[in-house]
Amino acid sequence: MPLDCTEEKLPYYPLNRTGKVDADFVFMNGTISKRVYISSLNCMNIFEKSISDINVCEYNSDRKQNHYTTNHKGTYTPKKSYTFLADRKSSASNTAQPNLKSDGFFVNQTTGLPFFTPFWRNTGNIWDKFTNNWTWTAEVTKIHPNGNELESKDPLDRYSSELLGYNDHMVTAVAGNARYGDCMFDGFEDYRYENGIAGGQSCPYKYFKFPEAEPVKDLAESHSGKYYQPLQPGHISWAEYDLYKCKENLPVPEGRITQPDTTDNSKPCDCLNEFNPQPGKYVFSGWIKEENDPLQHDYLDGKYIIRVDGNVYEFKAKGPIIEGWQRVHGEFVIPEGSRKIYIGLSASPSEITGFDDIRIHPFNASFKSFVYDDITLRFTYELDENNYFTKYEYDASGKLERVKKETERGVMTVQESRFSNKKSKN
Repeated sequence: MPLDCTEEKLPYYPLNRTGKVDADFVFMNGTISKRVYISSLNCMNIFEKSISDINVCEYNSDRKQNHYTTNHKGTYTPKKSYTFLADRKSSASNTAQPNLKSDGFFVNQTTGLPFFTPFWRNTGNIWDKFTNNWTWTAEVTKIHPNGNELESKDPLDRYSSELLGYNDHMVTAVAGNARYGDCMFDGFEDYRYENGIAGGQSCPYKYFKFPEAEPVKDLAESHSGKYYQPLQPGHISWAEYDLYKCKENLPVPEGRITQPDTTDNSKPCDCLNEFNPQPGKYVFSGWIKEENDPLQHDYLDGKYIIRVDGNVYEFKAKGPIIEGWQRVHGEFVIPEGSRKIYIGLSASPSEITGFDDIRIHPFNASFKSFVYDDITLRFTYELDENNYFTKYEYDASGKLERVKKETERGVMTVQESRFSNKKSKN
């Protein structure tokens, strides 16, 4: 519960009072009156424990815990980045012969004198923004409850975003020119990952998953990582997601303080952890493997299916078969007013069919995805814009030993290193 300032009864302490102040700490089951020391001009929400709980925490002489000093609360993340714009002094007509001793500093266009204006100015006891000659370069628009920056934009309204996996602890994909929710990646690697779960740090469900998926661990058969999804002949597995406008302008949670000129960009899980693409043109990519004649040049029966309301798109594998896997690539459109999207894995009617590394992103976006070892969380695969992987292999001591690149001609080794220690004569 918030700290109750006894004189003003407001969330901020406006009388410029610092030093020792009598205040009431209001808890769920009672109130503690205590003289506290306030070093700033704000009355802070520093306690969030019941009376019966606070004695459990070993902290300072009174055995009470301040959540701001223990980093449980008050951990702020950047909202906007600014840069200072002004002319720079140069004595040379070109950059080939600059005067390194005096050139390069900011100058006033009129006087020619060194020039700089600070972003913040102290007017009395209040710090105000002074944005003359400053321009913003990036703005964070969405933050995960665990603190990860999920979405940001530049002054041209171009968005960048990232996806989280492994219980929201690892970045599994990054996208340029795409908003959070417009992209998805599923490599079936973290369906059984249970490490690192902590209360309040992981949302209760995955951003995207196939509800019926039962990934199989097989390093020799998977396209990347350790896992892939095989389906029995004739079986279809579906994932469906509603297309809607998430209500992001939600009230600030109780007990959280928002001060002037600050914005709470953290979003609840029901808005963040959900694949929710906006209307537009999209690119689909994935990999298919069928257990049939090794001399066959195409997998003609297994396919991916995208259904947006009444529009159905089917994507089959094309191109060379690379170590048993063939790439699927296609485009589809989400019309305005669409309400639901279905993504389907359709196995061959006569053969067991494997699926792996499934991706969707906007047509004009750049997209990369990443795979980690589910035990050590070591970075093992990077999949580029065309969904071809770069594989990183490590030796027993954890040092990078080999880098392999997947191409249309097969998987090539592009780098290899060996490490050893000189043996002692003794």
